[in-house]
Amino acid sequence: MARFGIDLGTTYSEIARYDPDRALAQVAQLSTSDGDELLRSVVYYPPGGGDPVVGETAMNVFAQHPDRVIIGVKWSMGSSWTTPPFDGRRYTAAEVSAQILRVLKRDGEACFGDPVNDVIITVPAYFGPNQRRDTEEAGKMAGLNVIRLLEEPSAAALAYAIDKIDQIAGRNILVYDLGGGTFDVTLIRCEREEYAPGKVGLKIHNIYKSGDNHLGGLLWDSKLQEFVAERCQEQFQYNPKLDHADNATLIEQCEKRKRALSTLEEVTISADMRGHTVQVTRTEFEDRAAVHLELTRVKLEEVLQMAENPPEALKQQFKDILPLSRDKIEVLLCGGATKMPAVVRLVTEMMGRPPLKHDNPELLVVKGAAYAAYLSPQMGEDKTSIRTYGEGGPQDIIMDQKKDIIYVLRPIGVKVLKDPDHPELGSRNDVVIPGDATVGAIHEGHYAAAYDGVMKVSIELLEGDDPDPAKCTALDTFVMETDIPGRPKGWAIAVRLNYDDSGNIVGEATDVEMKTKMKISYQRQGR
Repeated sequence: MARFGIDLGTTYSEIARYDPDRALAQVAQLSTSDGDELLRSVVYYPPGGGDPVVGETAMNVFAQHPDRVIIGVKWSMGSSWTTPPFDGRRYTAAEVSAQILRVLKRDGEACFGDPVNDVIITVPAYFGPNQRRDTEEAGKMAGLNVIRLLEEPSAAALAYAIDKIDQIAGRNILVYDLGGGTFDVTLIRCEREEYAPGKVGLKIHNIYKSGDNHLGGLLWDSKLQEFVAERCQEQFQYNPKLDHADNATLIEQCEKRKRALSTLEEVTISADMRGHTVQVTRTEFEDRAAVHLELTRVKLEEVLQMAENPPEALKQQFKDILPLSRDKIEVLLCGGATKMPAVVRLVTEMMGRPPLKHDNPELLVVKGAAYAAYLSPQMGEDKTSIRTYGEGGPQDIIMDQKKDIIYVLRPIGVKVLKDPDHPELGSRNDVVIPGDATVGAIHEGHYAAAYDGVMKVSIELLEGDDPDPAKCTALDTFVMETDIPGRPKGWAIAVRLNYDDSGNIVGEATDVEMKTKMKISYQRQGR
C-alpha cells in the first residue's frame, strides 16, 4: 500500500510519494491555478455555509472577503484560537488545517492514481505537544492515517542525504529551516554504513535544536506591507491599510513581489485597488526586515555555541561527535524564505563559507517526508530500503527505524507562586527538566503548599524555559491530595520528572512528610 509524505506549511503545503520504479520522490502536481506543486495554505469560508475553498482561489477572494479568509493557521495550532463565527459556527485551528489536508488528499489521489490514506506529516522541530496533537487531529479529520509526525529539519536532512549520499557521510549538517511561519535551526549528524555491496545504511541523529514558532516569511511580508503603506501615504496621501479591500490587495501584492525581490534589485508594487503603485528596492526591503533576520542569527549562534561548548549531558550522549567547531559544520538551507539573498549572506558571514543549497529548498521537507513514509517498515519489520543513484551507480539505502532519530526534548517546568507570602505578585515557571536533558535522566524540583489548611495542591506542567508562564505552553495539571485537614502551609512536595524513550513526560510527586506518592504521566503526541 502506498504511503505519502505531507508538508503542512504556514503559507504553502505539498504532498509527495517515493516512486520505486523511477527511484525518486515525486511531488504531486496539484489542482492550483498554474498546476504546480504548491498549495496555498489559505482557506475561505463562503457566506451561506458552502464548502470551504482552499488554495489560490481562496487568496484571490481575500480582497472581497478579508474577514472570511484564514491565512497562516499553522501559527494557531495547539492554542484555543478559533475563527470568527461563520454562519453561526466557529472553527478550531485543527479544523481549518483539516480542510487543507482534504485538498492535498484529493489532489494527491488524482495525481498518483492511488488512495491517499497512510501519511507522514511534517512539523517544526520546535512544535510542542499541543501543536503536534492538533496536527494529528487535523489528519484524522481529513480521513488520513497519520503514521507519525516527522520534524521538518529531519525531513530536509533525510532528503538531502539521500540525494547526496556519496557526499554526506560523516558530515555535520546544521539545517537552517526558514518557512512561511516558523523557523528551526537543528544540528544533525549523518552517518552511513556498508551493509553489503550496493547496500548503504543511513543514520540521521538530531543533536540539538532551537527555533521560533512565530518567525517566518509572513513577518517579512508584514514589513514590506508597512513600508509600502508608508510610502503610499507619503506619495499619494492615502494609507491602504485603512480600507479592508485595499489592505487585502496590499497583502497579496507584497507577498508576490517579495519573491521577485530575491532576483530583482527593484520592483513596482500595487499598493491598493485605486491604482497607486510604489517602487521598492531590495536594499530598502532588507533594511526594514533586518530585525527578523537578526533573530535567526541569534538562534543560529545559539546552536553553534552549544556545539563548541556542549553541556555535559549532551556531551556524554554524543561523545563521539561533540564538541564541534563551526568549521566542521555545513549549513543546509531549507524553506522557501531562504531564497532571500540576505539569508545566504548571513550564513556565509557567520560560517566563513556559503551554505549548502538545493534546487528547490521549499520542496526538501515534503520529499524527505515521502522518503520517510516509504522507509517506514510494515508491521513486524525493523528495516526497509530505498534505491538511489550515487556516483558509484545504483545503491540501496537502509534506515534502521529503531535508531534513525535521537531527540533532544524541550524544557519542562512547574507553575509556582513568585512569592508564597505575596500571591498578588503572580506566578513564575520553575524549570525542572532543563533544555539539555536526555531521555531517562531524572530531574527533581522541591515545592511547598502555599496556604494554611489546603488539602489539594495543583501541579501544572509547563513546556518552555521562559520565567513567564504565559509565554510557555501549558501541558496538564495534576492534583495532589492530603488526608490530613488543617495542615499549615509549607508542607513539602518533591516533583521528579524525566522523559521516557517515547518522549513522554513521566514521574511522580511525593508528599515528603506523609511519604505518599502520585504518578505523573503526560503523553507527547507525534513521538
